[in-house]
Amino acid sequence: MIESLIAYNLTDVKKKLSLAKIKTWYKGGLVNEVQLPIIQEAYATKLFSPKIIMRIFLFIATYIGLTSVLGPVVLLIGDAGETAIRLMIVLTGGAMLAFTELILIREKKHFKSGVTEAGYYIGLSFLYFGILGFDINEPLIYFSVALVVLIGVSIRYLDLLSLVAAIGCFIACLFLALESIMALLPFIIMVVFTALFLASQAIQKKADRLIWEDHFIIFDTISLLLIYLGGNYFVVREMSVEMMHLDLSSGEDIPFAFLFYGFTVLIPVCYLVWGILKKSILFIRVSLLTLVLAVITIKYYYSLGHPEVTITIAGLILLAISLLLIKYLKVSRKGYIRDQIFQSKWDNADLTAFIASQTLGGHQVNEQNHDIGQGGEFGGGGASGSY
Repeated sequence: MIESLIAYNLTDVKKKLSLAKIKTWYKGGLVNEVQLPIIQEAYATKLFSPKIIMRIFLFIATYIGLTSVLGPVVLLIGDAGETAIRLMIVLTGGAMLAFTELILIREKKHFKSGVTEAGYYIGLSFLYFGILGFDINEPLIYFSVALVVLIGVSIRYLDLLSLVAAIGCFIACLFLALESIMALLPFIIMVVFTALFLASQAIQKKADRLIWEDHFIIFDTISLLLIYLGGNYFVVREMSVEMMHLDLSSGEDIPFAFLFYGFTVLIPVCYLVWGILKKSILFIRVSLLTLVLAVITIKYYYSLGHPEVTITIAGLILLAISLLLIKYLKVSRKGYIRDQIFQSKWDNADLTAFIASQTLGGHQVNEQNHDIGQGGEFGGGGASGSY
């Protein structure tokens, strides 16, 4: 089971993630002021996870501290030879990784505190370059190994930046592996990420969405964007000029230009229609972004002049539409409403039963009888049916 690979205590992590969702329900009026303190007490953990700004400061401070300590060590062994240097780098990276897991995560209960990220980023970087070295002349090897490492980091430490970096490495691997058939790369990108998106949808039905929800959102969003960018006329044309050295004279176009024009315009429309029909906020948000990219692409090649006027008018139109929609969706319209009652489509599963459990028996919570760490039966909300 993939959850067994996670470095953190799963029970504590599920409690923390569940409490974050419940606070969202509280802001939406679905949990009242009497219930919230009781729930917070039941979901309390010792995990140290500060706000994002503090995490950034802690990361920077830890990074500077570690590099300041390691700098003199590198200078001392600078003349020891390549083998000794690489061995020292590997040992240092392993020690740093062990300290992060055994002391920071297990003993001190750090959870994405900024200090942990600095520890395993630097530790794994030392291991990576210490083992591979710098003399390999095949970039595909570096990117392939990095892809495997980043996927492991994304799973073990629930790290979202590593997931994004892994997708970047995967794209680089595709470019390097398919260099001989570069002309087909746009179609391959579209097909590959369509398959990966569909696989993600299938996996989500079986995965614990409480833990992996952010991973799926990021992966699905990037996949949909890459499907579009693979068929975007501007991207394909510029890539053909830069990477395939395609020489286009005045008035000349790329092969199958009509096809890429169609993809540029139709894919955003399909995303929007599908998002509206299926009430998928993911598709709707991606469609809005790709519609902007489509307009910019068409505008770039077929400008009518005065772009500042065009942009201003477009902004006014979008603002007017937004204001009208906010007013129109003040009440529910066929399942749509302006208020964000649930953070995701999974949050409403068994919600009534959960809130009822907080109001029965004088608002008493029996921690010995609930198994908050299981999470699966609550549709991604983090509390099992026995709670």
